[in-house]
Amino acid sequence: MARKSKYQTLADHLAAFEGFEWRATFAEVEQVMGAALPKGARAREDWWEAADTRQSQAWLPVGWEVVRADVEDRTVTFRRRPVDAAPETPEKDVAPWIPITAWAVLGGLLLTLGAVAARKRSRKSGMRNQDPARTFARQRAL
Repeated sequence: MARKSKYQTLADHLAAFEGFEWRATFAEVEQVMGAALPKGARAREDWWEAADTRQSQAWLPVGWEVVRADVEDRTVTFRRRPVDAAPETPEKDVAPWIPITAWAVLGGLLLTLGAVAARKRSRKSGMRNQDPARTFARQRAL
């Protein structure tokens, strides 16, 4: 069985938190964790803000980041990250994305095909050089 990180309860708390931002005292964070914070967390702001640490790997994958840590006030502010900034995980299913230009090209192609088909129909019916407005009115009357 894999060993559970001591920061996992903090990650679970943040994942379930419904707000956009959570400002907490160090005591509140310890209460959520069920354990005391290390001395580095109380002494250095970079302990909270570094992205490549064991503790940050608890909140980053669940979509949160530390935006401010204040060791004098003993507070930390977590903010929900934008969806496109969340780190990719292997189990995450990413739907394919079609750029808007592809849709524009497809729409242009469909319009062209429709015009070609209409032109072929007009040639078959012998209305090649007639006024389009009269042709339209004639087809509506049918």
